[in-house]
Amino acid sequence: HPVAISHRGVSQKDGVQNTLPAAEKTRRLHPDYIEIDVHETADQKFVVMHDENLHQLTGINRKPRQLTLK
Repeated sequence: HPVAISHRGVSQKDGVQNTLPAAEKTRRLHPDYIEIDVHETADQKFVVMHDENLHQLTGINRKPRQLTLK
């Protein structure tokens, strides 16, 4: 049978993609999976965000691997 995969959770108008609140809203729609993107920071921590660069989300033109978690 077909598998339903939600891409990053709900759309931006319903919540912030790749966040726990978005995943909770999406869970109510009963997809088989929710796809997320994981990036490593300069201090070898992991963050969940879709884009390779923080600019669209925060206005900071840096990649997660260029910054520490703090």
